[in-house]
Amino acid sequence: MTTTVARVLLGLVAMSPEDQITAKRHRLSHLDLYDVSGDELDNLQEIGSTVGTDLQFCTFWLPIGVSATLTLLAVPISNAHVYETYLVAAFVGFGFGIFFGVRWWNSRGRFRRCIEKIRQRQVGTVGEEGKELKPSELESLPAEAPEVPK
Repeated sequence: MTTTVARVLLGLVAMSPEDQITAKRHRLSHLDLYDVSGDELDNLQEIGSTVGTDLQFCTFWLPIGVSATLTLLAVPISNAHVYETYLVAAFVGFGFGIFFGVRWWNSRGRFRRCIEKIRQRQVGTVGEEGKELKPSELESLPAEAPEVPK
């Protein structure tokens, strides 16, 4: 009884052979792996989140400063409160825009430097030039301590 119910349920959810999609897998010839410390991951996370945000805030505030300044220059404003509002908007827009722009400019190369630092730790090949050992050959080497000259 349970197998009949299971077959009926499987028939409802399973895809028919004509609905299945065939997939081709293309293997990689090799894969480079790098060890990354927790501090480096934290650094990458902090850099990745602040650099983009700083650029977004810069591109948000600078146009506000520019448009408020152009309005003050192009339109005669007789009301003092409206004039002061545009003046404050211009100063705030330029202030925040410059602040976030400088933060973005100073931190834009930090991500690349952190990645390069991780990649520089790459271990080179083992063996003499022209007679490098393959990774499968390294596993078969005996584990011995190097001889210490006396």
